[in-house]
Amino acid sequence: MPETGPLSRSMISEEWQPNVHLQAFADDFIFVISEPTGAKLKATAQAALTKFPHWTNKHHLKVSTEKSTTILISRLVSGPRVKWDNQINKSYTSLKYLGVIIDNKLNWVDHLINMKTKLTHLHQKITRIAGTNWRLNKDFRRRLYKTAAERMILHGAAAWAYSLSARQSRLLNSIQRKFLINVTGAYSTTPTAALQVIKGIVPLHMKAE
Repeated sequence: MPETGPLSRSMISEEWQPNVHLQAFADDFIFVISEPTGAKLKATAQAALTKFPHWTNKHHLKVSTEKSTTILISRLVSGPRVKWDNQINKSYTSLKYLGVIIDNKLNWVDHLINMKTKLTHLHQKITRIAGTNWRLNKDFRRRLYKTAAERMILHGAAAWAYSLSARQSRLLNSIQRKFLINVTGAYSTTPTAALQVIKGIVPLHMKAE
C-alpha cells in the first residue's frame, strides 16, 4: 500500500456527482466524467474541478495545475473548456496514467508504439551486455525475456488488450520478434510464428487478451 493510501481512500469516499468517478493512486489523480451533452459535461467537469482544490487544501496537498491535462473521448469535435485556478485546463489527444498512454480514440496505438520504443531500447541494452547473439544459457535467455520484456509490454493489458485489431497484433508480434530471435538463436529470416513454436512462447496478442 503506497504511503498515500489512506488519503486515496478518503478521496474515494468523498461525495461526487453521479457521473463523476475519481481514481487516486500515490500522487496521481484522474477524473472520469460522463455526460450526454457538451454543455452538461462542461458544467459537471467545472463543478468537480472547483470542489477538488478544497479537498487538497484540507489535506495540505499541492496539485500542479501546469501538469494537469484534459482528454475528450467523444464524437464531439472539441471538448468543453474548463478552468482550474482561473486557468484553462490544457486539452490533449492522449495522456499517460500509471504508465499507460490513453488516447482519445481508445485504439491504444500510441501506447503500443511507446512500448515498442521502450522495448527496442531494452533489447539494445541487453545486446550491448550479452553480445549480438546473447551468449547466455538458453534457459536464462527465455527467463530474461519472460521476466523483463514480456512483463514490460503487458503492463496495463487489462485496459488496452480487449478486442485487439490486426494492426495491434502485428505491432505486438514485431516487438516480440526481436527477442525471440535471440532467445531461440534462430536465423533472422525465420518466421515469427515458427520462433514462437520453437520455444513454446505464446504470441503477445494472445497473452495480452
